[in-house]
Amino acid sequence: MFNTDGHAALLAAYKLRRQMRVAAELVAATEKIDPSGIRTAIQTARDNGAPHSTIVAAEEKLRALEDEISAFIRAKRRSGSDSLLPAPKQGWSGAGRHVWYVYTLILVWRRMGD
Repeated sequence: MFNTDGHAALLAAYKLRRQMRVAAELVAATEKIDPSGIRTAIQTARDNGAPHSTIVAAEEKLRALEDEISAFIRAKRRSGSDSLLPAPKQGWSGAGRHVWYVYTLILVWRRMGD
């Protein structure tokens, strides 16, 4: 009914196309600053048979990104007691690394206790 050689060549072309698509998605993921997205893209690339050299390059880029993030966090922690996170709501003040309060409410509570 159909040519088995042609069918095999077509299946090989589909496989190669999928591998190249996954490799392109992996390269696109490494351009973003999202370690979890890069890890997911690496796993997807492994599962779909992307070229090994592309996966290795993405893993190296992920390692470098994680090192940069770690260095940034260490530098921020050394600079004082500032939080790495922004205030949860406008008007809130920081009282340490991850402690937030609303100054006007503290004043109201203090007056009520007088």
